[in-house]
Amino acid sequence: MNIFSKEKTSKLLVSLILFFCFGSLIYGRNKYIRVIKRKVNIRTKPTIKARSLGYARKGDIFEFYKIIDGWALIFLFSGEERYIHKSAVEKSWPNLRKVRKKTAKDIYNDLWQVELEVATKVIDRHTNSIKRQIEYERAIEDRDKLKVFRKYNVNPVYYHQIMLSEQHP
Repeated sequence: MNIFSKEKTSKLLVSLILFFCFGSLIYGRNKYIRVIKRKVNIRTKPTIKARSLGYARKGDIFEFYKIIDGWALIFLFSGEERYIHKSAVEKSWPNLRKVRKKTAKDIYNDLWQVELEVATKVIDRHTNSIKRQIEYERAIEDRDKLKVFRKYNVNPVYYHQIMLSEQHP
């Protein structure tokens, strides 16, 4: 008698394939850094000559991916690569708790307002280069969304939690 039916075997096989294909995405993303300096620039490239999008404050926590040439690679709200100098951060594990429902709703609404404002701000910029226009738009989006988190004194690491909770209340 075969202890594994075809159905169980195929489910197990699919599970293993999914784990090996996507497991690193799920488990690899659970690295965080905490800013240990009072105020530090968040840059578009791993160099002090790159444009600063704004700043991270002491205690801010970001999802961290790797160190590149002395810079911590993070992704902000736009999904673009952003950098913080490694001397200003340390590896950390956030003690995530729920953001108050009203605060989360207010942040969510302000983030959507940023989306609308960014679209109108950049409409006439860099009209000769779509790539430069998109880069500019994403930089402005990251800068302005970071300002929203500053306004409510909420750590940027809560971005995904807020967006998911407000889309599926």
